[in-house]
Amino acid sequence: ILLGIGEIIARTMFTFTAEGLTAIHLEIFEESDVYGWGHHPGSVDHHGYGNPTPEVRINSLGFRDDEISLEKPENTKRILVLGDSFTFGMGVAQEEIFTEVLESKLNEASEEVKYEVINMGSIGYTTDNQYLLLKEKGMQLDPDMVILAFFTGNDVTEFRRHEWVTDSNGVPEKIIDTKHYVDE
Repeated sequence: ILLGIGEIIARTMFTFTAEGLTAIHLEIFEESDVYGWGHHPGSVDHHGYGNPTPEVRINSLGFRDDEISLEKPENTKRILVLGDSFTFGMGVAQEEIFTEVLESKLNEASEEVKYEVINMGSIGYTTDNQYLLLKEKGMQLDPDMVILAFFTGNDVTEFRRHEWVTDSNGVPEKIIDTKHYVDE
């Protein structure tokens, strides 16, 4: 009976492709010609992923964060946080994501400077995805600091699913993910 209940729960939460891979039911993803996939700017998912189900909002730059301008406001320090599902805040409400908590604590402690802690995490990203995202979008934000939230549990092992298109120096310019894709 417990196995049957577990199977029903698994089939409800996950879809398995022909290759046996798990797809995440969030309607926020879009393909990227550079880093495999990213978030569709301005998208909202009310289904979420967790219990209770949090709403997931993606800002106009493609990050799970509040709206921010490309131009850094005067007297503002920007901290970019790159990472995977932990940084993204999978399964938690926006105000509970550690980047939001950090931003609140920094701004409570500072009267002279405003801090923007920008969540650039995405589910399934590894450091190569994060590097290309930083290069393509992050550096436009004029960051004062960049933090890489690294999870040893899978951030190294998941490189095996990536093929790189590199420049003449061997530096990745594009990722082709051989296992994951964004469907309609």
